[in-house]
Amino acid sequence: MTDNALLSYGATVTISNPGPVPAPGWTLVVTLPRESLGVSGVEGAQASRDGAVWTFVPDPNTGQVPGSASVRVTFRVNGSLTGAAPRACTIDGVACSGVPN
Repeated sequence: MTDNALLSYGATVTISNPGPVPAPGWTLVVTLPRESLGVSGVEGAQASRDGAVWTFVPDPNTGQVPGSASVRVTFRVNGSLTGAAPRACTIDGVACSGVPN
């Protein structure tokens, strides 16, 4: 979490490809602690929600992760600063580092 404001915070997720060939597509799933929290200002992805679960898929610029490179997804979580940290995060079903799962 970064960039805290009164009732929101900014988040950045880096999707890395350590392999030598481009990786086509990815799916980032972030579970927030409550349905009342929203996400805005998404960059690097398109977002949809199902309750407290937010799913991010590539936008036209991030659809393929080049070999030995990464893409970034940034967004704001709105509604509360206290107790609003993600409960879980996965990229293609694999737990994200730095977020409890």
